[in-house]
Amino acid sequence: MTSAGDQPARPRPLTARERETLQWMVLHGTADPQPTDEERRAWLAQVPRAMVYGTCGCGACPSIELVPGDPSGPRTVLAGEAQGLGLALFIDDGSLTYLEGFPTDDGIFPVFPPVSEIR
Repeated sequence: MTSAGDQPARPRPLTARERETLQWMVLHGTADPQPTDEERRAWLAQVPRAMVYGTCGCGACPSIELVPGDPSGPRTVLAGEAQGLGLALFIDDGSLTYLEGFPTDDGIFPVFPPVSEIR
């Protein structure tokens, strides 16, 4: 998921807001077909040890890379949204790899919204 604009970072723990968003996406994000409860439990078990390995350099979004390098294998993408912000959680070969927040209008989102605003 890394692109030319992404900013590599020393691995760091997720902020509280990043962790809450990641957990919400694992539990409630939608996909077609919908993930099984077993898949969601396996993904949820990864949240406590998740680290940030990079951030997007666009300046308008809070997207974070959760696994360094280019992931491969089967991909699941879970979707969610908040006012003016689309959300996508990329899961590659069973690993949480990228939490993306993308403005759906001209907004700028330096951080993920509170989970109470995500649907």
